[in-house]
Amino acid sequence: TSPDYDNTIFSVSQITNKDNTVTYVGRIVNKKYFDGYELKPASSGNYELQKIETDRAIQDCSQH
Repeated sequence: TSPDYDNTIFSVSQITNKDNTVTYVGRIVNKKYFDGYELKPASSGNYELQKIETDRAIQDCSQH
């Protein structure tokens, strides 16, 4: 989290596939806002940020 960006969470992970290619996944989210961004591979071979609804990406663990 970053206090400079109102506690926004930015995460990136590198995944090594069975064929030894590398894929990256990641998200930018803030639980104060309804939407965020997800890092996805594009058809061009580059990566792009796609807007997502954070209620689908963040699990609410506050309720028992």
